[in-house]
Amino acid sequence: MAHKKINEQQQKFIDHFIASGNAAGSAEAAGYGAPNQRGYELRKRYAKEISDGIHDNIGDLMPSLLKVVAKIAMEEDSPAIRLKACMDLMDRAGYKPVEHTQSEVYNVDVKTTEELESELEELLGDHETMRLVQ
Repeated sequence: MAHKKINEQQQKFIDHFIASGNAAGSAEAAGYGAPNQRGYELRKRYAKEISDGIHDNIGDLMPSLLKVVAKIAMEEDSPAIRLKACMDLMDRAGYKPVEHTQSEVYNVDVKTTEELESELEELLGDHETMRLVQ
């Protein structure tokens, strides 16, 4: 797929949309006529560029946001909120608790052919039905 060439007006739309989240307002700010329709079209056309820009902005904010969460973890009055902030920081640092699951394994190798046929007959019905399946 060829790389989209973005002109100054389109970039202005993208930048404004990243900041505001408003497609019509962004189209209007970029100087497009019929901003409601154009905003919708431009938002769809430049969805990847918008997503990348939002991701970059969030990435730029992460150090500041982590400081805020750390401050909450240390200074918040509510123990529940402090605990949640601590858990969030630990998750991000790679100390997420292991999620345990329980599995049951049935070993069919220890059953005789007759036992397996009997179970199959119970599941499928009469012996004639079982013969049709074979």
